Amino acid sequence: RADIYTPNPDPAAGYITAKLSPVALNWVIWSKSFMRLRFQLPAMPDTPCAGCSLSGWEQLRYFDIWFESNLGNTLATIGSPNLVTDPSGYVTLIVGFGSAPPSWVTAANYYTYLDLSRIPGFTGLAGLGVRTVLPSPTFPCSASAVDYKTSESNSLGGFMGQYSPVVDVLTGAAIPHLAAPM
Repeated sequence: RADIYTPNPDPAAGYITAKLSPVALNWVIWSKSFMRLRFQLPAMPDTPCAGCSLSGWEQLRYFDIWFESNLGNTLATIGSPNLVTDPSGYVTLIVGFGSAPPSWVTAANYYTYLDLSRIPGFTGLAGLGVRTVLPSPTFPCSASAVDYKTSESNSLGGFMGQYSPVVDVLTGAAIPHLAAPM
């Protein structure tokens, strides 16, 4: 998490970021591999919602992941309304960089697919981030739970638990036919 609190247009949000190695990214693109992110999606209200109300069981109001260029620009954002979950509430996001994904990477198999190669400047990808908005007082696993100047992954095991994305890189052939724990 950042060194200090920085006022922004959304003071009810918590942010964590991760930097990506340009050497690793070039290898992923060259090898025609994919980035896989897996995490549990917190309970949230439908967004957008016209005429809906909160149940009181929501853990967050909103969750999204963004991909950032080496210039600090946001290349893409994907939020909770567009993330497919499996029956256990987990998201498996497959990020492509120009190679066609295997035919089984579909919502029916519990995958969300994002092709970053469709976005100008995607080869300058330098990081990704998570934003959580308005966590419930009873939900201790939002980005706001990570102290400033602290890494999510630490000797205590992490502050966000299963709600923090785990990332790996794999070839298309290595992507399981049905989204599963990593």
